[in-house]
Amino acid sequence: MNSPGDKNSLLRSLSAGDCIAFIGAGFTAPTGMLLWKPLLQKLIDALRDDPNRAIQEPHSLAILSHAQSCLNEGQFARAASAIRTADQSHLVDEYLDELFDANTHFHNKRKTDAGRVEMAARLEALSSLPWAGVVTTNYDTLVLDSFIHSKGCKNVCYTPSSGLGPILKSTDRPFFVHLHSNIRTRNLILTEDDYDQAYLASSPVQTFLEALFLRYTVVFIGTKVEDRFVEMRRQLQLMFGQTESPRKSQNVLPPEYVLLPSTDNDRGAYLRSTSGFRTIQYDNKTGQHEGLTPLLNELAESVAERKRRGGLLDDVCAKILKIVSEKPEGYSYSDIRTKFWASFKSSQKHPANLNDREIGYRLYFLIYQGLVALDEERDVFYSPVARRHLV
Repeated sequence: MNSPGDKNSLLRSLSAGDCIAFIGAGFTAPTGMLLWKPLLQKLIDALRDDPNRAIQEPHSLAILSHAQSCLNEGQFARAASAIRTADQSHLVDEYLDELFDANTHFHNKRKTDAGRVEMAARLEALSSLPWAGVVTTNYDTLVLDSFIHSKGCKNVCYTPSSGLGPILKSTDRPFFVHLHSNIRTRNLILTEDDYDQAYLASSPVQTFLEALFLRYTVVFIGTKVEDRFVEMRRQLQLMFGQTESPRKSQNVLPPEYVLLPSTDNDRGAYLRSTSGFRTIQYDNKTGQHEGLTPLLNELAESVAERKRRGGLLDDVCAKILKIVSEKPEGYSYSDIRTKFWASFKSSQKHPANLNDREIGYRLYFLIYQGLVALDEERDVFYSPVARRHLV
């Protein structure tokens, strides 16, 4: 059961542009890209089935058996380490390129493919929210490509080894971070050693995440937070609440949010008990997480309505937004200008200093606020809310 207070608090943070979307593999699952455990099993099977491996490397089967044992016990990073050790021919990177190729799993599929339809709707809904930034641990580039296309996102950190500091300092929003690198840049964070270097050593990744928690409200989507992130939040709570009694220091920092399927009640109860996390649940009656996209759309529409009610839009912006929303397919810039000037009666006086260039400025202000989007392929401006209702 969702708490109205939690959802309202999240909406306030979203409306203020203070939220980061933290995207995990569960978000892109409709494409068929594998989650962590099935991925490792796929790699073990692929190496084991290589016809030359047992001849070239007699000890590799024993190492793969150890990887299988680790995987069965839930020691995923250790299983990945064993897989890397057994992979003397460096086949794992080739397999990963295939398993996380966005063209194979999304772009080249039929437009009527159920997985592509759902994934396209998720990407549209995600990008319609006014995120300050997006952080992902995914190896694929599907979400990044979507944000580059829909938001013109240019402030991108492709690998955790460089660029994390400037990302936080820059005012260019939204920023995008591949926290575990991606298949285009390689150097993926996969094994135990990789994770140790990223999270335990003197690494910018840990500092970046701590700064992210302190500066922004993080919304976790399709990712597990119980281990590393709960511990990190507790450390920050203790660090900034040392002067208070333990009882009073429970809520030193505002909570983070986890979008969680309604079937994960026990997990939700645990996260809420940590004082560092609040859950916003969505329908999952069929086991396909069918309620995630409607939840994102609901949040986007609520944010848009809050901005309209809050007087953020003056009469000029409100008039432009009304015109753009009339047609879900969108209008060209010239059509918007024509309709805007035609909306004034001959007896009406135009606002001072208003010209075609100012209309362009207002359009891009509406884009920044997440109320309007630009379809670059068709060169039209459209309302994401209106388009979502287009059948």
